[in-house]
Order: sequence, then structure tokens, then C-alpha cells
Amino acid sequence: MRHIVVIMGICLFTLLFSGCYVMRQGTSLLRYQMNARPIERIINDPETSYETRQFLLQVEEILDFAMDELGLQESRNYRSYVEIDRNYLAAVVYAAESLSFVRHTWKFPIVGEVPYKGFFNPDHARREAECLEAQGYDTWISAVTAFSTLGYFRDPLYSFMKHYSTYHIADLIIHELVHSTIWMKDQAGFNEALAVYIGNRGGELFAERTYGADSPEYQAIFDLRQDREQFNHDILDLKKLLQELYALPIPDEQKLVRKQEIIDTFQKQFLASYEQRYLTQRYLGFAELEVNNAYISIFSLYHPGDDIYERIHMEAAGGDLSRMIQLLKPLDGTREDPYVFMNALLETCGAP
Repeated sequence: MRHIVVIMGICLFTLLFSGCYVMRQGTSLLRYQMNARPIERIINDPETSYETRQFLLQVEEILDFAMDELGLQESRNYRSYVEIDRNYLAAVVYAAESLSFVRHTWKFPIVGEVPYKGFFNPDHARREAECLEAQGYDTWISAVTAFSTLGYFRDPLYSFMKHYSTYHIADLIIHELVHSTIWMKDQAGFNEALAVYIGNRGGELFAERTYGADSPEYQAIFDLRQDREQFNHDILDLKKLLQELYALPIPDEQKLVRKQEIIDTFQKQFLASYEQRYLTQRYLGFAELEVNNAYISIFSLYHPGDDIYERIHMEAAGGDLSRMIQLLKPLDGTREDPYVFMNALLETCGAP
């Protein structure tokens, strides 16, 4: 019976999102859904490995924490588990103009306009990127480890997740549950930046509960936070350098040559100063990436570089993450400007 319900859901999904693209993605989603098993059954199965059982028990704790203590939407997501033969879920394509940070977007019913398109088959993602590159866009393909179907389906856990740290899996699950709790159509920047912020802070709170504030595991999270903030500043600096170039009254051909020179020089300087400025090895690989406008543009979508989410958390919500979520819940499903709404919250609490 459960499989019939899932099949009916996929049929509805493909009717709403017509076309070959969604038919292909829907088939993969259906396969994962049909192979997923309830985590309670796996936990109680004597054949289940110790590692898998401990992972699933911890996920149950994270879900209870996210819903009972943070106030995220009651959900049946992440209550099932599926084995897959790779360490990521899907390949996502991003694109931006080659001489600006204007993102290419795709429009879908329900979710609205978004600056990304996902594929379960990485070959399909590469073909999409090649098509966009032929039109003059910079493209970037990223492997993603989870996504939210916004409550339309029961999103499962995937086997590669059991190798994640406590903080990482808590961050990931809370991030996706934020999407199920607060989602604004055509507001991808707000949706993603909010989920990143609450996922990061929620993961920190759960790790503190698990290990204790004085533990090495908990302290390592703050090294990672410091590095994340440093990397955000670095990418914003690179973006500003390129924006200055793109504004110059010189031929596009010269801009393209100069663009690559700026990126190459920036990466060399980044690598040379890395040990002095970073505490972990998390971002060391940036020096080897083929960075372009698509990478920088999508990074700034998730990490906009302003402090409004921190201010809502600390000033409007008094440092209470669950209070922050409650304050922003009225935005779910509305057409309001989220930044006008957040600034009004800050004015109400007397913040300058």
C-alpha cells in the first residue's frame, strides 16, 4: 500500500512538472522512495550493523531536537533509510553570465524561480552545462547530499550520510527541515541563506548537547565557523575585484582575459596565505578549483555576506534560535519581501 501511495504522488508530481526532465528525475526519486525502509525497522533488525544503528538512533535525536526544541515543522522526513552506491545524491547545475553575476534561472510550479537544476544522473547535468556554455554562460556543477521536497514526499536518509560527523548531519537535517517550515516562492536567496544560518547554528546547539561545551568536538566546530566566515570574506573580496573589472569601459575580450588573470592571482595568494589565516583544512582545495562567475554567484546566494540573519537571531530573538524561527514563520508561503519584513522586526525590537 505504501508503494501505491508513493507512485500516486510521483504521478501527481510529473503532471505538475511536465516534460522529459522531470520524468527522468521522478523515476529516480521513485526508485529511492520504494527502496527506503523505516528506520525503526532497521534499528530493530538484528542484522543491522552497529554503525548504521547508532547513526539512525542519533538521527532520531536530531529530529526530536529540531521539531520539539527548535520548533521546525513536524515532519516524517528522514524517518526512512536507503542504501545507495555513491557518496552524493544528485548533481546540480548553476549558471551565470560570463561578465556579470546575473544568474540563469529555471521556473517550476510550486517552488517558483530557482537558480539551480538538479539531476540524479551526472551525465545529464554535464549535458545541461554544455548547452548553457554554448550560450555563453559560465557554469558550475556541484554534488549535493540532500534536498527537500517541501513536504510533498517523505525524504529519506541515504547511506553515505552515516559517515558524517554529528555536527554535519545535524546541520544537514535542520537545513532541509527549515525549507519545509519556511519557504517563499521566487525567493531562492532568502530560502537558502536562512536555511544555511539556522542549519549551522542548530547543528552547533545539537553538538553542544551531545558532547558538552568544553569538549574538543564542540570546540572544533568553532574553528570551522571561523574558517567559514573567513572564506566568505575572501569570496566577497574576489567578487568585488571582478565587479570592478566588469564595470570598466573596455572590450569584452579584454575583460575575459583579465578576469582569468584576476582569478588565477587570487587563488595563488589564497594558497600562499592559507596557513596564516585558516585554522582547518576545509577550504584548502579552493586554490585548485576552476573558479568562474557561476561558482561565485551561487556561493553568494547561500552566503550573502550581510549580517541580517545574525541580527534577527541575536537582537530580535534574543539569541534564541527557536524564537527566531517563530518570528520568521509568518513569511512561509507569502509574497512579502522577506528583507522588508526582517528589517521591520529589527526596528520593532529597537535595533538601529
